[in-house]
Amino acid sequence: NAGYGSAALRGERYRSEGIYAYKMMIESAMTGPFSWWEGILNPKNTSWEGVHPKYGNGASPHMWGQSVCTKVLIDSLIAEKIDGKVIIGRGIPEEWIGNSQVIELNNYPISGNRRMGVRIQGYPDRVVITFTGDSPVNEILIDLPVFLTRLKGATTGNVDFQSGRVTVSPDTKSVTVYLASM
Repeated sequence: NAGYGSAALRGERYRSEGIYAYKMMIESAMTGPFSWWEGILNPKNTSWEGVHPKYGNGASPHMWGQSVCTKVLIDSLIAEKIDGKVIIGRGIPEEWIGNSQVIELNNYPISGNRRMGVRIQGYPDRVVITFTGDSPVNEILIDLPVFLTRLKGATTGNVDFQSGRVTVSPDTKSVTVYLASM
């Protein structure tokens, strides 16, 4: 279950494992919208498009398995702590940053019956993070794994090179974080 990858978000080395596990499950036909499958045997060749396992158990609809997969995906992108601080990007795979790729999530519920969104666009030398919707009650911690080795500076906020984190005030609408060359 990809949801077990949530525990890795607390550490440093394997923070993206939940997303990698979810990706593997999708590619191996073990999860899908409203479904969950296990005990999958390698797919056999068929005339049908897509991945069609030889054997497996599961159900559709089946929300328990899907809900924990969705949770690890969302928690990897954005999560609010009990003190109102919002963590951005803690589990985003490094290969998702660069080549102008966009990661965007809107309408995320935060305390005080508010909702916020985040848009992350990565380039080879920088990451532009834009916040939409309501402001959180506390700081925003931008904590992408790529910052651990490549953090160079930011247009606003407190840059902590040791932890690979940029902390911005709750009213920040946009910040550009600069990356060192690989």
